[in-house]
Amino acid sequence: MVPRRALLATPLAAPALAQGAAIRLVVPFPAGAATDLRARQFAEPLSELLGQPVVVDNRGGANGVLGAEAVARARPDGLTLLYTANTTHASNPALLRRLPYDPIADFTPIFLVSEGPMFLVIHPAIPARSVPELVAFARGRAGGLNAGFGSASARVGAAMFAHLAGIEATHVPYRANPAGIADVIAGRLDYMVLDSTTAMPQIAEGRVRALGVTSAERLAVAPDVPALAEFFPAMVITTWTGMFGPAGLPAPILARLVTAMDTASARPALLERLSGDGSIMRRWGPERFSEFLLRDIERWRTAVRQAGIEPE
Repeated sequence: MVPRRALLATPLAAPALAQGAAIRLVVPFPAGAATDLRARQFAEPLSELLGQPVVVDNRGGANGVLGAEAVARARPDGLTLLYTANTTHASNPALLRRLPYDPIADFTPIFLVSEGPMFLVIHPAIPARSVPELVAFARGRAGGLNAGFGSASARVGAAMFAHLAGIEATHVPYRANPAGIADVIAGRLDYMVLDSTTAMPQIAEGRVRALGVTSAERLAVAPDVPALAEFFPAMVITTWTGMFGPAGLPAPILARLVTAMDTASARPALLERLSGDGSIMRRWGPERFSEFLLRDIERWRTAVRQAGIEPE
């Protein structure tokens, strides 16, 4: 929950959010991706609370770089916002030596919604019902396993698992995680390590088998799925979603957006959807979000090293 002091508007001379104008909520990933689903859950309540249309604008491509750059270059008038995940602001800085935006200097953190784990999932036909069995299967198979990823987070998760387990893996990129898990279901991929929002429905329907979760401990929503940290202590990584504006967002506009996000995320129906996949609700405003982001960038740099990935 956002502290009251984070909601106080300061310089009164700054412009207010333009009444009635449509707000463009840029999602830097394709429609159907986990972050897109989160953004769409907020669009309607935000429209109601702000009294103006909120339109989701998918700008997928280059692991979220294109959409994030578009918002970084937008006017700080509150009409162009970014609903994104750790991919653009923590994972990409760890994976890429050069980005066309600065994840800190070019944005105004508005609201961290939630933080959640990833699941290690496999095709049900693979003869493994535990992590040790999957590792043994991979070591006995020529060429090891093939793994898919549709985000920077999923790329790091898949590579980190292979590196810590000491197995060979061929990594296959996808435009988004839903496309990758579709190939796990079809038997064209052996495994993925991906966000809980995308994984949980497929796990519940039995289309994929979950062998582990990247949280430090088991989840209440999936108590039979072990934490991967039980086998590999370093395998603790989480994803998150939140909202940013361009740098220089005026304080009155920022305060209004923070209040709207905090109010929307407290609604029981939305709260239930947001936390139903094992995510932890944060509801942190600009100050705590900024502090969290700085720590998270370092966490992802550590994870990239532990995955054996050389930044590009």
